[in-house]
Amino acid sequence: MKNIVFIVNLLLFLLVLSCKKVNSEEHQIEDKSIYQKKVLPSNYDYTQIEGEPLRLSLSYIHPSVYFKIAEESNIDVSLKEKKLILEKAGGAKNIESYKIYLERNSDEDIDNYLNKNVHLLDLNNDGLNDVVIYSHPMSLASIEIFLADKSNFFKILSYTGGYAEIKFDYLIGKKNYLIVKDSESGGGLFSYTTIYEISNDKAVMLERRVYNSETLFPKDFKNYDKAQVIKDSDIWAVCDKNIIEGEESQFYRAATIQTDTVCFILNSHKEDGVDWFFCIFSYNSENFEALNTYQGFTGETFYYGWIKSENVKK
Repeated sequence: MKNIVFIVNLLLFLLVLSCKKVNSEEHQIEDKSIYQKKVLPSNYDYTQIEGEPLRLSLSYIHPSVYFKIAEESNIDVSLKEKKLILEKAGGAKNIESYKIYLERNSDEDIDNYLNKNVHLLDLNNDGLNDVVIYSHPMSLASIEIFLADKSNFFKILSYTGGYAEIKFDYLIGKKNYLIVKDSESGGGLFSYTTIYEISNDKAVMLERRVYNSETLFPKDFKNYDKAQVIKDSDIWAVCDKNIIEGEESQFYRAATIQTDTVCFILNSHKEDGVDWFFCIFSYNSENFEALNTYQGFTGETFYYGWIKSENVKK
């Protein structure tokens, strides 16, 4: 009789212990979701009013490095398995850089492409390896991203920049945003940051941020005050009166902004007795119409730059 009671008690104890373990695992999953939200910028705003830029912090929109692909890549996957994954993602029919590489190189050279250009990363924290292909197939920086589900891969991005170093980040929250920066490291005057919203198996271009490659960004975006330009004005990469009035001022000009253009003051600075605002300006200048259709872009375009405070009204 005592043995029966002991066995029953033991079974009850194991059952309780098992329930605690399940609850603990569920709690860990919940904590992981919470943690993903905590790592976002503290001033990140998920809401967007039509015509206004997303409120991304300086560290997210203009960092020195967005994502170290090689360091984060899954290096345990064999080259043979990488090749099978590329074929599953659509092969040369769907992967532009892969197609170009196969056309220009022998089968024996494919290992070099797979090793240096094809990276497997869990971009959206769902436990599955997504495919990031970062290459220079025609002396142009190219990035192609395929998100994985349990049975397939979905191409969400194919981006090519002119002699550029393209870096990216993936934000997890109420919405997923992919940020691609074309730094124009080959000597172009402008840099571009393009923001995509990721929804299921596609990416929609929301915004492009344009700025002079020499732009001196403030240490942070402290404010987000809506304002208006009160007269046609140039915006500049620097807040230095001597530079913008010098012989090489054309290299530091970012754009000509028209009267009544809406802007958002992100920071302010005083230099040599002149008050400056660092702002993000909504696009409405005919001088930059070509940039608005750059690579078929159809979203909102905004420009960063310094403007004299006297030309802006809050």
